[in-house]
Amino acid sequence: MFTLTTGYDAHFVITLKKIVNDVSSTFDIPITATVQAAIISSDRSSLLVDPVTVDHTDGEGDWSASKIVVDIPKSSLGSVKVGEIKMEIKVSDGDSELPWVLEGEAEQGHIS
Repeated sequence: MFTLTTGYDAHFVITLKKIVNDVSSTFDIPITATVQAAIISSDRSSLLVDPVTVDHTDGEGDWSASKIVVDIPKSSLGSVKVGEIKMEIKVSDGDSELPWVLEGEAEQGHIS
């Protein structure tokens, strides 16, 4: 689960996991892969924030352990309303495209 506060830049450190033989584990994301993340409606019917491309050189991330950093500027978050939302993440490595959908919530920011 993640929480997005409206009116602020969004910054998320996320560790993706694959389930193989009923075991959830981290994995190596090749640095040549493309990782994108977008905010979507809770019912998955609409895109609320256009996809952003995740940078493998971000110091908080560790792609060899499937740890990514998603940064979304507040200027992109105008259509996000308070309530339930989801984040869709796609990892494309040329041979395959793997999706993840994370549950989240948007909360109202109050400091201007």
